[in-house]
Amino acid sequence: MDLFRTLKTAVNSACDTLYKNDALLIENATHEVAIAHRFAVYLEHTLRDVFPDHHFDIEYNRYEDQVKQSENGTSIRPDILIHKRMVQNENKLVIEIKKNCNSDVDADDEVKLLELTKHSGSYAYNYGLFMNVKTPTDIDLVWFVDGARMDICESNV
Repeated sequence: MDLFRTLKTAVNSACDTLYKNDALLIENATHEVAIAHRFAVYLEHTLRDVFPDHHFDIEYNRYEDQVKQSENGTSIRPDILIHKRMVQNENKLVIEIKKNCNSDVDADDEVKLLELTKHSGSYAYNYGLFMNVKTPTDIDLVWFVDGARMDICESNV
């Protein structure tokens, strides 16, 4: 299985479903947590057969039995995770979502994604994704791998 291709296809499918079913969440001044929840539901529906033993969590802030923390000691609470709780070598994808971010990636979220995807780090997520939700049909996607941005940035239109 090509993990990146699988995740990218699933993310695009979940974006399409979000556009179709929940445009109102994006059009209104709805908090990003509501958008993250719906997106996580669609992502789980798309990937459940691929990762039947994984959890699709929002706002999950645990690392084993401790609070998840950055290298500088700040607590971390990613928007969406695909992982196995309490199993550190099964961290597949971490997602951060912002509505109408003025830059291609929110600076704080970029630092978080760089750290969470470092393969030599404590968390070692296979991939990270920053989603800039602009309109119901325009979401910019920036991917991360091994503590760096990937060369591809795209708009899911």
